[in-house]
Amino acid sequence: MLLPLHSRGRYTLTNGLVVAQNWDELTSGILQNPIAVDESSQTKEDFVWTGSLPDGLPALGSEFCGEWQEDIGFLTFGGEGFSLATDGSWSFFDQGGCDLESSLYCIEQ
Repeated sequence: MLLPLHSRGRYTLTNGLVVAQNWDELTSGILQNPIAVDESSQTKEDFVWTGSLPDGLPALGSEFCGEWQEDIGFLTFGGEGFSLATDGSWSFFDQGGCDLESSLYCIEQ
């Protein structure tokens, strides 16, 4: 079984703020700064599709909303985090209905 490779470097926002010093810190459940900045460096207070728990494992019951590409209908759910959180709820806050529009985190390694 191949294990995923993770960056040994820091995880930063587009505005330069550090989120975590490394993968272990990113998945520890505590972030240095919330992931609340979009690709244009605009602050967003929003729910964010993740489908994962803070440790990187899939959220139970998450159906990943058609791989986050489409509205797959009522009563289908995907795991959501909250963009202003620095605790574990940055990655998983609740299951959200896939008929709603939310942002996605894009984490480059």
